[in-house]
Amino acid sequence: MKNSEKDDLFEVWLIHMDDAIQNLINSLPNELGSRLDYSPESLDSLEAWLLEKYSAVQHALSEQSNPIIDGASRYVGETLRKNLGGTWFINNTDQNLLYVGVPQLQNMRGQRIQISPLRW
Repeated sequence: MKNSEKDDLFEVWLIHMDDAIQNLINSLPNELGSRLDYSPESLDSLEAWLLEKYSAVQHALSEQSNPIIDGASRYVGETLRKNLGGTWFINNTDQNLLYVGVPQLQNMRGQRIQISPLRW
């Protein structure tokens, strides 16, 4: 796949950010979904639910769970971005970078390392 096609896929990924997060929230118990307000504290609630739901990494990465993990990763990234500033970006060219081909956050306050919530 050409880099321009990969960049286009990233743009589509960004366009669907809100929908993916809303789909995650709709799949959660109402009490938890109502607490996801992009606050740092909401990350603790989401993490606790994910750890309870998935007893092993393999379960979280299964095909069936993918929309939940994708939505949760996006939610974590958006929470970081909304609280620390920054923007989403993707690097499809520099093979020497850690997260080549994976959405990352950049220019957040205090950021010193590459951050990709999708790889956490």
